[in-house]
Amino acid sequence: MAFKEKKRTIDIHGIKCPVDPDFRIMCDLTEKDRTVLSRFYFAGLPEGVAVDEAIQGMLDFYKEGLAPGTAADEKEDKKGKALPCFDFAEDEGYFYAAFLAEYGIDLYTAKLHWFVFCDLFRGLPDDCRLKQIIGIRNTKMSDVPKYDKRRMAKLKRIYSLDKNRERRFATVEERDRDMLERANKLFEQAKGK
Repeated sequence: MAFKEKKRTIDIHGIKCPVDPDFRIMCDLTEKDRTVLSRFYFAGLPEGVAVDEAIQGMLDFYKEGLAPGTAADEKEDKKGKALPCFDFAEDEGYFYAAFLAEYGIDLYTAKLHWFVFCDLFRGLPDDCRLKQIIGIRNTKMSDVPKYDKRRMAKLKRIYSLDKNRERRFATVEERDRDMLERANKLFEQAKGK
């Protein structure tokens, strides 16, 4: 059995960049945390690597871990915009409980590569609470039998992601574009000082 390599460097235009593949960094990527880039490239950006290229490399690493199926685990709102079905920060307790119950892994102390974390996440059984909640969030009300609509609507309200929090992005592309813009602004501000 051959397992895919757990990368510790990424290639940006032929330049090998050492990265910290810790799952916590990638879970923070969805937050507006400006320290994520410096934590990911813990040794600093190699000469010749632009900030926007570094961000794109980090995003590619993030997506590679999530792999097909998980990144696309999003439902659409009434306007057809993609909505997330889980949030690493908001669902932190569910992730913790699921990994501890299924694998005996304490996520607060574990050292896991992002790819390993994602593989374990995908491998969680469908009957664990986290997967059930994701299933509820993903359920289209049009697919629910009439007799069960009231119950499902209540469950969707109970387990919906926090609407009071600033909505992040409708698509991954919007998030990537925003992240590039913010990093370029910070880079320009740093050059100006």
